[in-house]
Amino acid sequence: MKNKIPYAAFLGAAALCVGQALHYAPLLPERMASHFGPSGTPNGWMLRDTFIKLYIGMVGFMMLTFLFASRKMRGLETSSINLPNKEHWMAPERRRETLDFISGYFLLFGAATLLLLLDVFRQVFRYNLFLSHSLEHPGTSLAVYVAFSLAWIAGLQLRFRK
Repeated sequence: MKNKIPYAAFLGAAALCVGQALHYAPLLPERMASHFGPSGTPNGWMLRDTFIKLYIGMVGFMMLTFLFASRKMRGLETSSINLPNKEHWMAPERRRETLDFISGYFLLFGAATLLLLLDVFRQVFRYNLFLSHSLEHPGTSLAVYVAFSLAWIAGLQLRFRK
């Protein structure tokens, strides 16, 4: 693995999520809004400790899933990979570099997913601390994530063009 930036970005995003949960845990009310409708207003509640454990558990599950999948990508058989110009990119002299890139690029997608969580949970925490009357920008958060996802796919396509 040459490039450590994807790992640093992914683990940094995960650390930010856990740090956020630990920071807000003592500040939140015992019973808090935990589910919000399309308008950003709450329609479900849970106990604070359960909510924080669920958030940290979700981050932990995502970490394990993304790290495991990223590692498994390095050992994929050529026949199980669908890439443009696969014969060129999976040639023996480029195979390791190609798989390292795909593995790291996948972790960048994981970092973006964790940053989406960080933003949405920040909005949830702000609502529960009476700093806003609803989630502040869930639509914008999702739109930014979708835009990133499209750019991520385009970047993958561009990387492996001839």
